Amino acid sequence: MQITQITQDIQKAVFEANKMAVQTIRSKIKEENNVNGLLEQIQHLPSDIYNHRIKINQYRSQQRTLFREMKDRETILKSLENDLLLMITAETNPETGKPKFSNEKARQAELANRKKTDQTYQDTEAQIKKMKDHAEQLENEVAMAEAELDKLENQFYAIRKQLDLATKEIALAAAAMSSAALMPQQNGIKVPAPGFNESSPSAEGWDD
Repeated sequence: MQITQITQDIQKAVFEANKMAVQTIRSKIKEENNVNGLLEQIQHLPSDIYNHRIKINQYRSQQRTLFREMKDRETILKSLENDLLLMITAETNPETGKPKFSNEKARQAELANRKKTDQTYQDTEAQIKKMKDHAEQLENEVAMAEAELDKLENQFYAIRKQLDLATKEIALAAAAMSSAALMPQQNGIKVPAPGFNESSPSAEGWDD
């Protein structure tokens, strides 16, 4: 026996009706959740996040290089200070032959004076100060970049969550419509699945 034309018409009508209903519901959900707008926003976020991470790594690399150079300059500065202190300690009074700066307080006072007048010491100290200012600037840049990175990552996860919820809502709607399509069969109306035709082997046994 073959499937009747009426059964095929019911099948087609139910399938098309459910297809249109799902498309309508999908469009409504997408519009209500601003899916197109969210997709447009999220497209550029991965590259923005990546670029901010690269920027932070670059700042950190500059900081490490700067700290090494600063440490070298501080070592040089300390060496210059020791040399000045040795000269001060070695100086003697030409009249008595005794140390010119006989106590620690006098030596430290003279050391402070000579630091101010020694050009090499002054230049090295200025270089260190400049490096410290640069390091502080880099730290501010890192802080701002990390804050922006957090903002972008939070935005990305929030949008992805909204899209996931919209996708689940669409899937639930489609599932509900599919369940509704099975109701005629449950009520005694045999409606084959889309694509079923009378030439299929399983069509045998159907009444005309």
